Amino acid sequence: MNKIAEASIRHHFKALIDPRQRGKIEHIKIEHMLLDILIIALCAVISGSNTWPEIYEYGMAEQIRLGTFLRLPNGIPSADTFRRVFMLIDKDRFEKCFINWITAVETVTKGQVIAIDRKTNRSTRDRASGKSPIHVVSAGASENRITSGQVKTEEKSDEITAIPGLLNLLVIKECIVIIDAMGCQKAIAETIINKNADYVPALKGCQANLYEDVELFIKDAIKKGFRNVTSDYYKTIDGDHGRVEIRRYYTVYDILACR
Repeated sequence: MNKIAEASIRHHFKALIDPRQRGKIEHIKIEHMLLDILIIALCAVISGSNTWPEIYEYGMAEQIRLGTFLRLPNGIPSADTFRRVFMLIDKDRFEKCFINWITAVETVTKGQVIAIDRKTNRSTRDRASGKSPIHVVSAGASENRITSGQVKTEEKSDEITAIPGLLNLLVIKECIVIIDAMGCQKAIAETIINKNADYVPALKGCQANLYEDVELFIKDAIKKGFRNVTSDYYKTIDGDHGRVEIRRYYTVYDILACR
């Protein structure tokens, strides 16, 4: 089997058991194939759909194209069908199939940049009970625009410990992991290095001492014309909204060698 075939959704999800054929729900008439439901849903989410009705609307809009590689014996499943099937699916098995598929996709499409991001689901806040909203830490391949995995955390402080766990789920060898300032931690950097990957964390004022050290180092290097400092320089000039914006980028390769 070639790499393209190995990266297909059908190949990685064919072993997923259809929950509608088990136990007490055997009487349910199955009108839509499980793989059809999975493939439509995954394609819809990749295209930006966030709700069951939006997934259904995507399927209806793309029905002709989907019909070229899906069976669709009774057309596009309803929004309720998508919801019921995903509620019944074995979550652990689905996650395993999903991660295996994403790993294969990244191999084929060379998704070398992995972005770690955090989002807050505002709809999960319950003001009456004082329950805070759920925070989710996710990882996605920038070239593929696909989420490779995600971990739910109850509090933002938990995200620091959640990120290494998320990284351990993924194959990131020879990738570049980019993280916002929340992930600028020694333990996270060590996890990435131990998995033979590189990292680019954002550095902001929340890491006061490190931020000040880096700022002083760069300012001093600029003042001295980067003498004895291995570096690169890049400048962009953009014009928009009646103004000109100039950005200058400095990259230093080995700070220890500059001491």
